[in-house]
Amino acid sequence: MASAATVKVAPRRKRFLALIPFFFAVQQALEGIQWLSVKTGNACLSAGYSYLVFALIVWPIFIPGAVYYLDRRGRRVSRWFLALGIGVALWLGVFLIGQLSIGVAHGNIFYHAAIPAGFVVAVLYVVAVCGALLTSHIRTLQWFGALALLSAGGAFLWFRTGFPSVWCFFAALISALVFWYARSR
Repeated sequence: MASAATVKVAPRRKRFLALIPFFFAVQQALEGIQWLSVKTGNACLSAGYSYLVFALIVWPIFIPGAVYYLDRRGRRVSRWFLALGIGVALWLGVFLIGQLSIGVAHGNIFYHAAIPAGFVVAVLYVVAVCGALLTSHIRTLQWFGALALLSAGGAFLWFRTGFPSVWCFFAALISALVFWYARSR
């Protein structure tokens, strides 16, 4: 509902960014399917891979790309975050194709794929996504970046096993800020 409203109220220039709540809605629906099929074999893996395409490949490219597109004053900086996001997404995409296991632990869905240098890649992911937002000249995007960084830290500290799932949930809630930005002139 909020995702459709965001796209509807967004002026033409902001529609790219206005897709963020919509994409999060799709991603969270995929994780809902994941919860329903967590031990059912192929349906579970299909939902898991679909969810992880958003989480690991779409976001590290889309977020810095949206900042690059919107923040003309900050393009010199945001292009570096976009390049980093593309590199991270390619790295994760290559290793996502391999063995994936999905389960439930401590009330969270966890995804396990054999990703070399996983912690370093996770840090680079957060730098690409949150760094692009934090260095933007657009105040709402800076707030979005600060809240995303805080929620990443909280998800890592308190929900380490389900970090991607929990952080994406928090980020989906935070994406409501995009509605106010898209609505503003």
